This record gives sequence, structure tokens and C-alpha cells, in this order.
Amino acid sequence: MCGSSRRASRYVGRADLEHTDVTLRVRLGTGSQVLTLHDRVLYVASMTGGKSGITIGSDVATSTGVTGLSILGIALLLGIGGDVLLHGTAWGLNFAVWVATLIAQAAALGRDHTPERSRRGRWLLLLALGFALCLAWRDNTFLLTRDVLAVMAALALPLLRAWDVRMVTARMMDFAAALATTLAHLAFGSLFLLSQDVRWNDLRREETSRRIGGVLAGLLLAVPILIVFGSLFASADPVFGGLVEDLLAWNPFGPTFSHILVAGLLASVAAGFLRSQLLSRRLWAPGAAREPRPSAGIVTLGIALSALILVFVLFVAVQARYLFAGGAYVRVATGLTLAEYARQGFFELVAAAALTVPVLYGAEWLLDSTDPKAVRSFRALGVVQMLLVGLVVLSALQRMRLYTAAYGLTEDRLFGAVFMLWIAFVLVWFGLTVLRGRRERFAFGAVVTGFATLGALNLMNPDGVVVRVNVGRTPAAGRFDGGYLATLSADAVPALVARLASLPAEQRCDVARRLAQRGDRDAVRDWRSWSVARHRAQRALRRLDLVRLRCSGSARASASAG
Repeated sequence: MCGSSRRASRYVGRADLEHTDVTLRVRLGTGSQVLTLHDRVLYVASMTGGKSGITIGSDVATSTGVTGLSILGIALLLGIGGDVLLHGTAWGLNFAVWVATLIAQAAALGRDHTPERSRRGRWLLLLALGFALCLAWRDNTFLLTRDVLAVMAALALPLLRAWDVRMVTARMMDFAAALATTLAHLAFGSLFLLSQDVRWNDLRREETSRRIGGVLAGLLLAVPILIVFGSLFASADPVFGGLVEDLLAWNPFGPTFSHILVAGLLASVAAGFLRSQLLSRRLWAPGAAREPRPSAGIVTLGIALSALILVFVLFVAVQARYLFAGGAYVRVATGLTLAEYARQGFFELVAAAALTVPVLYGAEWLLDSTDPKAVRSFRALGVVQMLLVGLVVLSALQRMRLYTAAYGLTEDRLFGAVFMLWIAFVLVWFGLTVLRGRRERFAFGAVVTGFATLGALNLMNPDGVVVRVNVGRTPAAGRFDGGYLATLSADAVPALVARLASLPAEQRCDVARRLAQRGDRDAVRDWRSWSVARHRAQRALRRLDLVRLRCSGSARASASAG
């Protein structure tokens, strides 16, 4: 064996070794071990007593017990620190500090226990930190919710590098597997950490240690179950809901109980994330045999796509008549003004354009790619469908333009328009990659542009854009809803205060009164909830009195009373 190994190594050469599979069969006692080296990762298949079982491994630390105990200790500290930072206050700078600490601890543990694995894709965690910092920058609730989701998605990306998957050529299934693995670890990773990774027997041999570990694992498992089902039953029955409220109101520990609960939940999340980065294993070995995927012929897919194309053609034809023929035609045909007609259906068009992407992607996945004629036919149908989606996007943007001219811009429609533009780009990217036989490039471009679109939204300040568009409209263009602008987040306050002087006196005083009433809501009472948006809003509100001096007497008195 040794001689053949030396000959193999001379033949393969050092440069090609990391892309070559090497399989060895080792006899150990009554069984045998099959060792497969693929891309520097060792896979072990054990066969003992005629039964075969495959354990898929990765380059994790050999001392799993030590690593598991380290993760547990750091997670407990992160839980306590998270309670101090996040409990009982709005999220802002505190969330960014906690995420930065979590990432730093993951990097430190990886350097100590899994240096080879931690070096791969470590820089990708900076993307998560960037979106966490957005919570210390913006104040729009819809935008910040997406930033938190982006943080969780970005935390999953290093798993691809740890699994030796290139980001540029990663499939959509690879991104989905990394995200699902991370989310599963965030929810339940602490249970596996306590039950499998921490070697309680090595710490203490007595049976009591195992029982304590089982009790702790059971308690952690019971918490999410009680929260989910208790919330559902409380919403379904008011009597049961009142019982739950009374139970939660009875707190023998005072505020200590809520602090323990928050710290425990954050410690569980931290433990799950650290485990996913250091101890998670890939779902399948590279190059392993897989079940053949289902396929469909061009006749089956062609009928389905042709039906979809027909629906789009009919809709586009109707839109061309109504939206581009003028308001007189619309009034005669529907009894509505052009603006009233454009007010309907915008979000339905956004959904229709978005659903086209998975339909085309799934159809291409099912297509029998061994048939050149089928591939050419599918590409032709795909191009036609993409052009029709482009016309639908133009129709939706035309509706938005007419609506904005008549009623003003809202943040929902602004977010919808930006999302639709991203969908349009993804479809173009689909044509440049999948329809040209470069399917492996599609997922990377879609994911990167998704992150880039969210980053651009944070940069553009959507609420500020809404204020500038609505205030900049001429009085003859339509009604001005100052009350709606005053309900926007702190991101809108500086732009709104700066433009109050350009409003008519009655509207100016009404908006000023509403802004004065919301002053306490944007106040930053402690550094944990500090954000750039709230700081700028407070600074703008301190200048509000100078503007309100121009109000009439009754309006000024009403504003002063508010």
C-alpha cells in the first residue's frame, strides 16, 4: 500500500491533489473504515458487522467537547450582555454592538479551535455587521425589519466557504441550505450543543451530570413550544388569553424573571449561531451519488409557459388601451378618472412580476437539457416572457406615476417600486445566465443584487424621499396629506421641518403641531437606543419653534397646547 501511495502521489502531483479524490480502506478489528479525501476534507464510511453507516464530516475541531463547552460559556456571556443592551429599550446602536460582539467571538473561537475552517469566508461576516449598523442609522420600521433579516441571511454565507462551495458558482440550493442550516441552529442549535457537543461525561462521570444536561435541554425545548402554542391559543380564545395575561402579570421575581427570559433566549440564539459556524456539517459529501432529479419535456413545459405568455399578452393589451389612451377613454370605459384607475392593482402587478422568476427558474430546472431543440424552444419562450414582464413593470411604474401625481407618494409604493426594479434586474440576469447555459452564475447575482438593493434603500432614506416628493408637488397637482407625513419615522423629520416654511399657513401649522406632539417618541433617553436618525430628528425638532412663529394665532395656540 505504501509503495502504491508513493507512486500515486508522484503521478498526481502536489498542485492537483486538492481537487482529487483519494480513497483508502483500512482494516480495524472486526470492521473496516473507508476514508475519502475530497478537497482537503476527510469523509469516513464505517462498515461493521455487515451494516454500513456513513458519517459525513467536515474540518471541525477534533476536541468537540472542549469546543462545545467553550461555545456554551461564551453564549451565556453573550446572553447576559444582550439582556443588558437590548432589554426594555428600542433597538439602535445596542443591536449593532451585540452583533459585532457575536461576530468577534465567532472569529476568536474559530481561530482557536477550527483555524482552517474559520479562515474561509470570515470577511463575509462583515456584511452582517454592515446591516446591523443600519439599525443605528435609520428608523423606518419596514426597512429595519429587512435589515435584521439581512443580518441573519449574511450570517449564513460563511457556511458556503466552510463547505468548500464557491460563492460565484453556488447554486440556489446551496444558498438555501446555508440559510436553512443557520436558521435551524438559531432556533434549536443550543439543544444539540447541550445534548451532543458538550461531553458532560468528560467533565464529571456521575449520572447526575447527564440528568442535569437532559433537564436543561428539555427546558430550552419547552420555551419556544410554550411561546408559539400559547400565543396561538391566547389569540383564539379571549378567556384563555385573559388567563395567560394574568399568569404573565403574576411575577414572583419582579423584573428579574423577564431579564432571565431575555438573557436565556439571546444565549440560545448565540449558541446556535456559534455552533453553526464551528460545528455544523454539510448535508452531503461533494461528488456523492444523488437521486436523479425529475425532468419534463418541452411539450409539457411549453404548454404551461405558453398559457402564461397568453395571460400576459392579454393583460398588456388591456393596459396599453387604458393607461396610454388617455383619461377620457378610461372614464368612458370604467367610469373612473385615470388617477383612480391607476390607484388600483399596483401591488398585484409587483407580485405577478416577482412570481415569474421562480416559475421560469423552476421550469428550466425541470427541462430535459439533453435535448438541444427543447433547450432552444425554452430559451425562445423565456425571452418572450421576459419581454412581457418588462411591459408589466412599465405598466406598474406608469400607474405609480399617475397615482403620485394625483395623491402623492407613500412609502409602501416606493418600496414596491424598488422591489419591482430589482425583480426586473433579476430577470435580465436570468436571461444573461440561465438562458445562455450559465445557470451556475444566476444565484450569486440574484443574492448580491438583493443585498445591494437593500443597502441602496438605506442610503436613499425612503421616508426623506417621500417628504421631498410630496412637498415638492404643486398645490394644483392634488391634495397634500401633511398628517401622513407627520406619522413617518424619524428619518422624515429633518426633511419635513426644513420644508415647513414652503407650505401654506394652515398646513404648516397642522404639521408643526403633529411634529411637536411626537417629540417624546423620538427622544433618545439612553445610549443603547441611539441612532443617527433619532439624533437628527431631535436636533430638527429643537428648531421647530422658529418655524411655528409664522402660524396664525389660533394655530399657534393649538400647537403650543400640543
